Amino acid sequence: MDEAFHTQSNVTNYPLNNRIKHLNENIKKIKQSEGITVGNDVWIGMGAYIMPGVKIGNGAVIAANAVVTKNVDDYEVVGGVPAKHIRTKHNQEKIKKLNEIAWWEWDKRLIEDKIAEFYLTIEEFIKKNEQK
Repeated sequence: MDEAFHTQSNVTNYPLNNRIKHLNENIKKIKQSEGITVGNDVWIGMGAYIMPGVKIGNGAVIAANAVVTKNVDDYEVVGGVPAKHIRTKHNQEKIKKLNEIAWWEWDKRLIEDKIAEFYLTIEEFIKKNEQK
């Protein structure tokens, strides 16, 4: 992941503003790149590169060595250079319910108590944990 986006319109590619203690006002005005937002329960494969400003949704999968230039939806699987949609892990109804359950916000003790439920089918997990 790279939050130090290198603009090609500047005189130098080197991030001088990160290396010099006493900056003049012109250097201080350099535009900072947008941060990367990564949701919960995301798997990012080895060597994947995520461009500044990209938002990765909950449960997403980024394939190894992918170059992600656009936002990735909840439970979407992407891969390639540039990264493209491969598939969605679940239908929209299941995605909505998983996001409502938000198990990643549970405290550690609750997760430990329910560990066996994480190995049920998605349907069974949702049925046991959905808000009624």
